[in-house]
Order: sequence, then structure tokens, then C-alpha cells
Amino acid sequence: MINHILSNPLDPWSWIAILFLLFTVVLPLLVIIAVSILVILLFRKLTGGLAPKIKAYKLQQKGYDTVEGSRSDVSNQMPSSESKSSPEELKAAGN
Repeated sequence: MINHILSNPLDPWSWIAILFLLFTVVLPLLVIIAVSILVILLFRKLTGGLAPKIKAYKLQQKGYDTVEGSRSDVSNQMPSSESKSSPEELKAAGN
């Protein structure tokens, strides 16, 4: 097809075929890629990315509570016994 267009540059049907492919295949793919990139950037901006969340989940599995697990300055510390509270202790502290 490209050779035909180069040999007959004024052939309108060739240009119509190229424009048809451009608008039905290439352009929607570019839109999908652009929207995907925007969604990823928005997710990273709103949540701080995925790496801090994974790090916080690992810290929470080691015994930190949600606030301690979300902090980045506790990554090298061992969990304290005070952070492991039973539900009864939490109820008593709330009253």
C-alpha cells in the first residue's frame, strides 16, 4: 500500500484507507495509552505510590499498628509490646 501511495500520491482512495486506519486503530490506541498513563500518575499522586503501602503492610505484619506501620522512620525498629493491645485494653483506654 505504501508503494502504491508513493507511486500515485494523488490517489484519493489510498489516502482514505490510511486515514480510516489512523482514526479507527491508531488514534484509539493512543487515547487508551494516554488515559492509562494519567490514571497511573493520579494514583501515585493521591496515594503516594505502591511501594510505601507494601512497606507499611510488611511493618504491620511484624506487629506495628496502622499509624506506626505507615511511618517511614520506624523501618529499622522492632515492634514494642505496647503496640500489641488486646481489644479489651483498647476499649478500656477509650473510656
